[in-house]
Parts: sequence; structure tokens; C-alpha cells
Amino acid sequence: MVMPNFVVDITAYDVEKFEEFKLILNANEIISIAEDTFEIFDEETGNWVEHKGCEVYVHDCCYKVLNTYETFVELAFPETKKRGARHG
Repeated sequence: MVMPNFVVDITAYDVEKFEEFKLILNANEIISIAEDTFEIFDEETGNWVEHKGCEVYVHDCCYKVLNTYETFVELAFPETKKRGARHG
């Protein structure tokens, strides 16, 4: 049995409600991670801005994550950083 590896320091973005939310994922259930640039609403300026984050697929759900791809991989798979592995 594989022990869960929870990733807790994630900020995601709901593209339908235009708001950020905190997300906790089990890294063992991640199907794929990809860099992604998407628009988010900046409440301070009242404008839409491009944001470079990542898309994370878990089961049949896709999350838009505000963390960069590199940061997300380090959070989800810290053992790869220790070994010096590279992603991308």
C-alpha cells in the first residue's frame, strides 16, 4: 500500500468563479502536470492578466494552479530535488 503524499501549499484558481482557493492534493493520485498560461482577474486593477502557472490533472479533474510548474513539482515530489532530477 502506498502512503499518501499530501501537497498542501497550493493555490488554485477557479476559472468559472474568478477566485483563488487553497487546494490539498495527494501527489500519488496526480496523472499529469503541465505548464500553463491562463488569464486571472486582478481585483486590484480590475483587469484580466496573464498568469504563468500549471495545470494539474487528478483522476478526472483539472486544476488551474497559480504556483509555477517548477514550484509545484518541488512541493509534490521533493525526493526528485534531492536526487537532482530535472523535469520538463
